[in-house]
Amino acid sequence: MLNRVRLPELARGLGVGKLGFKGLAAVALIGLGTATTVRLAAQPVPPPPPAAAAQATLSGSVAEVFGTHVVLQGPAGRALVDLGPRPGEAELRVGEAVTVTGRAGPGPFRAESLRRGDGPEVAIRRPPPPGGPGGPGGPREEARITPDQAVAAVRAAGYAPTGTPTRGPRHFDVPATNPRGEAVRLHVDLDGRLYKEVWARPASAARPTSAPSEADARRLASEAGFTPTGGFSAKPRHAELDVTDRDGRRVRLHVEADGVREVNFPR
Repeated sequence: MLNRVRLPELARGLGVGKLGFKGLAAVALIGLGTATTVRLAAQPVPPPPPAAAAQATLSGSVAEVFGTHVVLQGPAGRALVDLGPRPGEAELRVGEAVTVTGRAGPGPFRAESLRRGDGPEVAIRRPPPPGGPGGPGGPREEARITPDQAVAAVRAAGYAPTGTPTRGPRHFDVPATNPRGEAVRLHVDLDGRLYKEVWARPASAARPTSAPSEADARRLASEAGFTPTGGFSAKPRHAELDVTDRDGRRVRLHVEADGVREVNFPR
């Protein structure tokens, strides 16, 4: 003979309160030859958290230097590597053999340590992640454009794209050649606005140890086709200078002792 299952007892076993029977999914209560059906609400199962990118190691030679990033040429091809906020500490040069350990993501490879040749492994120091939208510790901001539209924005600004865009937390990174024939990387924000141009460091140039004088910064800017308008400030390794470009736009330059290294467009 089957035992009678009381509804309140079953409800307590399922974690349902006295008033929690409305809208429940089908479950049979077995009595003496009878079955009573109530509806038990289906509870959504939360998706599992995204898995963190596994740590990986890349080895090769430095093919290009772009400010805080380098292009590493290895057996499997070329990879864009983010060296962190203090690239001057590494002073990498084109052709140098390096090994980086870090994590791959939707944008550049994010280095966590660096080994130069057979030297010691050095940890790359980074500030704590802010955890906000678009920051390294938070969710990526949603793009309002496609990679193809980022390339189109670069072409419309007079540049010749030379590779596939990579996605960063708040921008697309587009390799290109600027109107003066120099290899650069361009930052296009997620609304399609070009806001930064970074030059490649010449193979023969060592990273400077001090900022150029105001006179030298103005001369180098003029030689690159810009017109200085004022707003000079000296930093430890570079100078910042307000200029206009050939189209009359007001932009801000980062000038090192060997030339203009970065152009920041108004946003």
